Amino acid sequence: MNRKNLTAAVLAGLAGVVGIAGSAQAVNINPDGTGQVLLYPYYTTNGGNLTLLSVVNTSDNAKAVKVRFMESENSQEVLDFNLYMSAYDVWTAAISAMPADAEYDDCDPDLKDSTDIICEGPLLTVAADETTCTVPMLNGAQPFLPFQYQYGTAGDGGSQSQARMNEGHFEMIEMGALTKGTDASGNPIDSWAGVAATHGEFGTGKAWQPKDCEKLVDAWVDSDDAAKVGDWIKQPTCGVEAPSGGLFGGAAIVNPMQGSMHTYDAIALNGWNNTGFEQGTVGASIHAVPGTVLPNLDSGSTSEAIVFSEEGEVYESGMMDSAVDAVSYVLMHDTLMNEYTTETGVAAETEWVVTFPTKRFYVNGETKAEDPFTVTWDERDKNATLATACEVVELRTLWNREEQTEQPPTCDDLGNCPEDYPPVVSPPRPGTPDDVDPARIPFELCYETNVIRFGAATDDSDADILPSATEILGTPKRLYTNIDNEALGFHYGWARLDMDDYQEAVAVCDGEDCNFTSGGGTDASGNPIPKHDADDQTGWRYIDQSRNPLGSDDALNGLPFVGFAVSRFSN
Repeated sequence: MNRKNLTAAVLAGLAGVVGIAGSAQAVNINPDGTGQVLLYPYYTTNGGNLTLLSVVNTSDNAKAVKVRFMESENSQEVLDFNLYMSAYDVWTAAISAMPADAEYDDCDPDLKDSTDIICEGPLLTVAADETTCTVPMLNGAQPFLPFQYQYGTAGDGGSQSQARMNEGHFEMIEMGALTKGTDASGNPIDSWAGVAATHGEFGTGKAWQPKDCEKLVDAWVDSDDAAKVGDWIKQPTCGVEAPSGGLFGGAAIVNPMQGSMHTYDAIALNGWNNTGFEQGTVGASIHAVPGTVLPNLDSGSTSEAIVFSEEGEVYESGMMDSAVDAVSYVLMHDTLMNEYTTETGVAAETEWVVTFPTKRFYVNGETKAEDPFTVTWDERDKNATLATACEVVELRTLWNREEQTEQPPTCDDLGNCPEDYPPVVSPPRPGTPDDVDPARIPFELCYETNVIRFGAATDDSDADILPSATEILGTPKRLYTNIDNEALGFHYGWARLDMDDYQEAVAVCDGEDCNFTSGGGTDASGNPIPKHDADDQTGWRYIDQSRNPLGSDDALNGLPFVGFAVSRFSN
């Protein structure tokens, strides 16, 4: 049931293989698509789109699941809640744009006294006949909330509008099975929580519904009155055992006005937490209160992971620094490849989604990013530019369907090419010269969730003029990258991106590297004297760079990402 996802050249994470020592204690990607953690690469409400989503519990026991939505720029949480599923249950929801006349309280914490605050971000809607228990009870609709990126430690430096929530990604994390062991025949026995979450014919009209969702809500009630404190506030493991896996899910991007639907399967991780407790802790249950950022992908019980190479070899990470490293390890790829089409006869359009589900754990430090990422989330120019965390990748390269690729001109060591070459990537990486070696075109992916559009600019006379938003997913201009395959005369084919090795542009001054800050000695006060000024620059040269590998035993290169490609055609 796997659909076409963005593929990687070297490693594809697999799991559940007989004979691999320690695999039950190591994070892995299940090729059957079921697991303890589900990673959904994308949601959007831009461009008239809405996102439909589902999760299925294939196991024979009830489960506690954390559902978390994160915006695209820096994966700041915009909504989370606890979902309590009965055995074999399915839960569905929709993410849509906020109706223009909708009014919800407390969208802005600075205006808590107002009851007429207009929410501008997405709205999560649950159908009236969807009875699966949630805590808190969603009661049909819940707006996404910008509190974390707008007000957490005075904001994170990114855009502050509610529109920032209009696209992003989400995850579902099993916090535990609602069982209390097995009976004499070995069948699981539901705990009080499992009984409350399990569907049956209850109520006055004997409707098919969970037995007692309110009991699950009450279990999380905190109070100054000790008699009213809920069971899970006292002890989160009450009636909850270790995660057992068996979840699968998917989503669909639907545009009713365009008559289009693009579907994908969630990536399923197994072996993430087999104890119900965080790694290296005593009594820290991952069954967490709703409204917190826990559990997250760093709440696993192990920091080891395994993947297979395309040759069938087993790669073991060894013990890494943190649980989230194990998740990153199974998502690591050094190459990204997929198809594109912009064929004019059928008005074809193509966009790629590239999401880094673990990036926030590596780039939000105060000083330097942690491997495998290289850039912290911060303002590039505190006076003018919003915060980003841009990773340089390379386009290598475009082919059409007949194996033709661009024929790059021969460039000298300084990067000077003897003939003009059409611009391919917009916006180019800052500091990259126009005559960059076309066989290796560097550009940047700056956010947690990134969209790459294929096709010509809207004005063929100026490649810098791009659509204000992508045609399929509706991603705003500031947030997407454009690859102009039409500049090469290619209407369809495939492309390859290098996620590990890339070329760094370095300014050259009269045959040597420019040094604009020091190199000329020091003045009387000991301050460095610049060796060159900007007028000394005579060209560029390129330094080959690669990211530090992740893992100890079998270290992997590249970046941890998930995603998919979408194409649309019109008759």
